[in-house]
Amino acid sequence: FPVTISDCVTCTVATANSSAGTHNIIHHNAGFVTENSGTNTGTGAEQTIAHGLATKPTSVLLSEYTTGGALAYQSSAASTTNIFITAILNKTYIWRAVI
Repeated sequence: FPVTISDCVTCTVATANSSAGTHNIIHHNAGFVTENSGTNTGTGAEQTIAHGLATKPTSVLLSEYTTGGALAYQSSAASTTNIFITAILNKTYIWRAVI
């Protein structure tokens, strides 16, 4: 499958690779953020977190930073600008979003 690495991409995922398909890998491209991560602390309600990616992520990974209690989970489908995570009050978690 096509792989684009360290290239200057200034277009959308659909046109970034002339052989666009379902198994393309496009990352480490200037001006086109394809992966991002952060640490947040739960509020007990759904949180809206700006992922900063060039488009809607295909994968959102969550990992607990503090142990105990229920795990954080993706409570709604990601949008082109945000991910939606629910975690119990004061539960610190790490998120990673990838196109």
